[in-house]
Amino acid sequence: MFYNQFLKDFSFLGKVLTEWLNNETNNKDLDKALEETCSNNIFFTPYMVRYAVKAIVEKYLDYNKLYEWINTFTRYQAIQNNIYDIDISMCPNNNIGIIAAGNIPLVLFHDFLCVIATGNKAIIKLSSKDNLFFPEIVNLLCNINHAWKERITIVKKIKLNEIDLLITMGSDETAQAISKEYTSIPSLIRTSRFSIAILDGNESADELAALGSDIFTYFGLGCRSASTIFVPCKYDLNILVRSFQPLKEIAGSDFYMNIYKRNRAIAIMEKETFTDGCFFIIKECDPKNVPIGIINCIRYNNNDTIHRFEKKYTRQIQKKYRNFGVAQLPELFEYPDGKNTVEFIFDNINEQ
Repeated sequence: MFYNQFLKDFSFLGKVLTEWLNNETNNKDLDKALEETCSNNIFFTPYMVRYAVKAIVEKYLDYNKLYEWINTFTRYQAIQNNIYDIDISMCPNNNIGIIAAGNIPLVLFHDFLCVIATGNKAIIKLSSKDNLFFPEIVNLLCNINHAWKERITIVKKIKLNEIDLLITMGSDETAQAISKEYTSIPSLIRTSRFSIAILDGNESADELAALGSDIFTYFGLGCRSASTIFVPCKYDLNILVRSFQPLKEIAGSDFYMNIYKRNRAIAIMEKETFTDGCFFIIKECDPKNVPIGIINCIRYNNNDTIHRFEKKYTRQIQKKYRNFGVAQLPELFEYPDGKNTVEFIFDNINEQ
């Protein structure tokens, strides 16, 4: 029963959100949440919030994708007291805390889905940078089926004695602080990461446009964003400048342009070598800390350069792209940091 109800309700949630995205239905609560979310965080634009919702709908809330994903859990069913055969209200009362980051809109959704899909209760602390839109999605879900209300709680602080497991994401500093505070329970703590893209010089115009989306969506703030690119040694960077110009419409807000101008001015004062893209600059910098508006570029003669880089930063690299346009469209099976969230939940709940 749980299995079927989960698939039915969450795929229907996807349908409701799709209708809102396509302006097929009016939802004043979502409209208001969108407006207030963007007012609350200058790094969130209406386009980017809607992009995040669209990605969730297409990749996470499609019935067939959910069906295929949830069927990978079957090896745990016996241990989990056959949760798929019982009513939602009779599921185990394991409380799993989620401390959400606020770097990109709705970044917690995959973790939330993993907690609920495994039959557990989600105790969620939202980031102050992104705490308005997700509650409206929860309200939609609970309107579809009131039973979910008992399994989702949004709190201002997650207390150690109120959760069995913890899942969190954020900067290295945040991870350090959290690991000290929640020492007595199993925790999946993710730290800062970055992603890279590899060009061979034969990319089509469409492929380069897709790469631009991988770089500039969410202003490059997501760990899946391609912040470092590898190009052949004699590659003309002006090809990228021309290809990325249409992205200025997405990234070129006033505050973003001020950041770009500041970074460009610093590069000029420091007499650095860079290529100016009119709303971004391309230069070589520390791959772990690529500022907004800058693309870190590394030239290579052969794959040895790339292999050495990957070996050096193996713990910091989130994704490596040779096919573009997918950075912010992860599938259900693509777990952050390569750590299977579902396995973490089942393995640690079962040990208690």
